Amino acid sequence: MLLHIVALLALLCGSPALAAEPVPAVPKGTPYSVARRLLITMGYQPEPVPAMRQRCAPERAEICLAYAEAERCSGGARSACTFLWRGGESLVEVATTGEDELVVDWLRCRAACG
Repeated sequence: MLLHIVALLALLCGSPALAAEPVPAVPKGTPYSVARRLLITMGYQPEPVPAMRQRCAPERAEICLAYAEAERCSGGARSACTFLWRGGESLVEVATTGEDELVVDWLRCRAACG
């Protein structure tokens, strides 16, 4: 696992072109636990979502409790979740899927990127 993190950090931090991207480059399929560490290393911070604004299916309520940045999490086979991250003025949305382990599906800019 540590080797996976080190390899991803080398990939992401080794290229000046990636540093200029408005949305951080986190590979699809990266476990969310690894993506969290990568985002923090890149200077992003979890953007807390007030509990009354979090929308988690009852069977995924533990996700909203575990991650203050969780915005929503659906149940079912796909179990899609979104998490919010702040980097300076930029607000980035991280989408994940997975029942047993959340993995990154995509990232996109929500506000003030670029």
